Amino acid sequence: MGELINKLSNYNIFNYLFPGVIVCYCLEKLSIYNIFHKEIIVNAFICYFVGLCISRISSLIIEPILIKTKILPREDYKKYIEASKIDNKIELFSEISNSYRTLMISFLVIPIINAFMIYPNKWQANDWKILIVFVLLSILFLFSHIKQNSYVIKRINNTLNNKEKK
Repeated sequence: MGELINKLSNYNIFNYLFPGVIVCYCLEKLSIYNIFHKEIIVNAFICYFVGLCISRISSLIIEPILIKTKILPREDYKKYIEASKIDNKIELFSEISNSYRTLMISFLVIPIINAFMIYPNKWQANDWKILIVFVLLSILFLFSHIKQNSYVIKRINNTLNNKEKK
């Protein structure tokens, strides 16, 4: 198990495993769905897979919506590649931005699953409070993603402007 964890990159841990653990844990603790298994290795794979699915939802559905609505500015990918060759921190900041996006969706998935598992007419006051907390956490990570993405864009432009001056 330790060898397997050592082979996971930071990107895999923070964009797949970590969000998967958060979602699976919250679903179980809120008595929405018991996803955990007796075997720890099975739990790791389940959490990784759940996180992978959430990451793909955030990348393939949510990010294009954020870009098209101009909530999330983007820089030309060619500029990103060129600047990344000069400044390797750009990739790190981009990974952090992607982690925020994935966490944003993680906190939205929980109340959505809750809505499907528990009919709204059966909800109690505490259920709505929990829903509000997860929506607020999702909004927090949305703004974190936007802010981190703006750092990436600034760094790309600064790197390329400094390259031109040399």
